[in-house]
Amino acid sequence: MSASLKESIVELFTVMKASVTSFWFWLPILYAAGVFIDLWLMINVHPLIGVILPAVLIIYAICLEEKRVKLRYGIKDKKYLKAFHAFGQFPEPDRRLGLIEELAEYAKRKKEKSKSE
Repeated sequence: MSASLKESIVELFTVMKASVTSFWFWLPILYAAGVFIDLWLMINVHPLIGVILPAVLIIYAICLEEKRVKLRYGIKDKKYLKAFHAFGQFPEPDRRLGLIEELAEYAKRKKEKSKSE
């Protein structure tokens, strides 16, 4: 009796495995779940969420992208470009020129030092 009971349990589990792993077993269940989700969305979610939520996500993604670029390239402050200077003011000299001149002098000294050695 125990052998036939064991065989019937194994056969029952085999049939269950075959049906549960079949696509056709899950098709009506997934369809019913989709219908219920659609009904829930129609009743509980406002239609403008479909317009507002993506816009908010896009704005948030743009802000994150700006932060990532600033961190990657080491941008610390904002620089505003002016089309013209106020009346009676001269244009400010470019601050990068001093750095470039220092680097050029350093390269000359390094080159002269390597030639003398």
